[in-house]
Amino acid sequence: MEELLKYPINVFQKSEFFFGVGLPGLIIFLIFLALLAVTILAYRGAISRTNRLFRGLLIAFRAITLMIIVFSLLKPFITIPQINPEDSYLLVLMDDSKSMQIADCSENKTRIEVVRELLFSPQQGLINQLKQRFKTRLFAFSSGSQRISVTDALNADGDYTDIPKSLSEALEDLKGVPLSGAVLISDGADKSGKDIAKVGYRLRQRKVPVHAVGIGSTEGVNDLELVRVDAPQKVEENYPIEIWITVRRSGYSSRKVIVTLNQEGRELKNQVVNLDKKHQSQRISMKFIPRTPGTHKYTVKVHPEPDEIIRQNNEKKFLIKISASQKTKILYVEGNPRWEFKFIRRSLENDPNVQLTARVMTAPNTIWGLGRMSGEGKFELYPESEEELFSYDGIIWGNVDAAKFSLQQLEYTADFVKTRGGGFLMLGGSRSLGSGTYINTPIANMLPVELERNSEFGNPPNPLFKGGTFRNSEFEFKLTPEGKSEPMLRLDADASKNDARWRAMPTLKGYSWVKRAKPGA
Repeated sequence: MEELLKYPINVFQKSEFFFGVGLPGLIIFLIFLALLAVTILAYRGAISRTNRLFRGLLIAFRAITLMIIVFSLLKPFITIPQINPEDSYLLVLMDDSKSMQIADCSENKTRIEVVRELLFSPQQGLINQLKQRFKTRLFAFSSGSQRISVTDALNADGDYTDIPKSLSEALEDLKGVPLSGAVLISDGADKSGKDIAKVGYRLRQRKVPVHAVGIGSTEGVNDLELVRVDAPQKVEENYPIEIWITVRRSGYSSRKVIVTLNQEGRELKNQVVNLDKKHQSQRISMKFIPRTPGTHKYTVKVHPEPDEIIRQNNEKKFLIKISASQKTKILYVEGNPRWEFKFIRRSLENDPNVQLTARVMTAPNTIWGLGRMSGEGKFELYPESEEELFSYDGIIWGNVDAAKFSLQQLEYTADFVKTRGGGFLMLGGSRSLGSGTYINTPIANMLPVELERNSEFGNPPNPLFKGGTFRNSEFEFKLTPEGKSEPMLRLDADASKNDARWRAMPTLKGYSWVKRAKPGA
């Protein structure tokens, strides 16, 4: 049959049938119907001379003969599409992601090796065969597509596979080119999570069929995968940073794995992650403090299992730019030498991110200072100008009476918080909150509590309480429900252990009484 028709039978599946005479299909159908009617009428006179069967055969034979004659007069022809290599292009996309390094094919070959043999083998390579019928355009793809030539190497070093994006980029690159089809060669490990329907719509508009060729084993493999690492791109030195790591197991049963964080070959952190039955994947955090300015390379790695085949997805590398830190300038003013000053000063001086300026009154007219206290822009107890005060980021007032500051200095301090946006911490004491001297001052207006005059709940001052509202009795510090959830008061990540540590704290020797918290405080 193929010798008679000159073409293979399957070629005619894409052929189109036409008549040379330009008549509508309905007219042609009516012509054939009329021929059948005329033939039937022509044999009405022979009803008495012939039997029904013979008469039916004669009618059928004559009707078919007339239809063949008319069919021939209408000049029928069939168009068969022929591919001209000069006018037809074929898009070939090859997966070049890291998953193509997996050796799960026959003879323990990697997936990318199978692709090289399939396409570029000198004896049976498909590219040479395809070039006889098409102009081929080759693209390697992973997270995106890139035009390549036959001589370019496929290294399978792409981070992940994004088929929708890669197809879109290849179609855009070949915009205006008459594509006859596209061949997509991949292991199908698409990690983009995108809907490929939009790309399929573009392909349908251009009438480009896609032929997918799967590479790799159809059976699942045991694998530990480092799915994602979320890390900041820019940080300051000596400031703690936190990165988030997502780990997933496939095929393996429940197990504990070790995740390590390295900086340029030096291990910074390691953590055990429990991938149990309920948690096939886990998202964990790692915190560390960068110490050296500059751009540094970090590596997060999941330690592979001995029988793990896919080890290429067990680690991820990323860069963090570490800039020299701008130290936070803190001004600490204390009314008298006391334990609070000693320990707060020690803590701030030991913090590499803090530049501390301290003043303490060691006697009624004697002030000790940390650093120079004379010269241009300097001060004794407290800055006299708004400009100098606004150069700080935070202010701490200890046990200092309001009379030690001028009204202008109090107003500057209130503006420091409201206008400058600086931080202000006021510590309790018999001369500060407990003295009552700050009532009706700019400081009282910005504090989150209402100060109490030298009395207890409106009663006359109690002589046992020197300073009116400062209690010298010992008391135990207890967290409120809100305090238990406050990160600053969390001494342990475990809630029960945190409560136990607070209960074990020694009693405090005194506190400043305030009337109440202000609304919204």
